[in-house]
Amino acid sequence: MVYVDRSYSNVNLYTELEFTFINKTNPSYYYIINRLRQHRFNFRKDKLIKEGFDSNKSEREIMFERKIYRLYDVGNYKFIYS
Repeated sequence: MVYVDRSYSNVNLYTELEFTFINKTNPSYYYIINRLRQHRFNFRKDKLIKEGFDSNKSEREIMFERKIYRLYDVGNYKFIYS
């Protein structure tokens, strides 16, 4: 199985290589911190709470207060090779 970034990919390449298209994934998000792209998994609410942030706030609220904003992608194409 392979996930292909919808903003950069040429889908024809994978079909020519005999991959089968499964579906499109929904858009996702990440953060940019110190000019580096950081996966959202690193900023889950449970981790933020362990770092001392308010458990009554959402991940989005905590990160917004830190002036760290979400950047969204356009999702992926999902293929499988059979």
